[in-house]
Amino acid sequence: DIMKTLYILLMSLCLTSTESNAQNTQFIAGFEDIPLLKTMYQNTTNDITFNNEETRYIETLLISNKKTSFNEFKKFYKTTLPQLGWMISNETENSLSFDRENDILEFQKTKESPLNVSINLKNRI
Repeated sequence: DIMKTLYILLMSLCLTSTESNAQNTQFIAGFEDIPLLKTMYQNTTNDITFNNEETRYIETLLISNKKTSFNEFKKFYKTTLPQLGWMISNETENSLSFDRENDILEFQKTKESPLNVSINLKNRI
């Protein structure tokens, strides 16, 4: 009986922790379930969105509002995105790519300071 009580207590703590983390997490507009790194903000001025029955393409720009390196940026997404079903497909010094089902998600560093990262999501052709 004590094991059952401990299990229920542990599960309720986990759920409470998950809920508060989810509430604090911001997502990138237009990218459904891609979280936004806390040190970044989304600049939607030049966003590109193309969507039809066969294909889609979305592009936006993230800019750091605190000193953030591209390696820190990559570490966050390499840790977070696999939990959402994304698999790393390619990584270079200035880019990071993921695949999930029929989608390709690409991050490309476009400026060092402040860090600017272009993100695009497209269908695999």
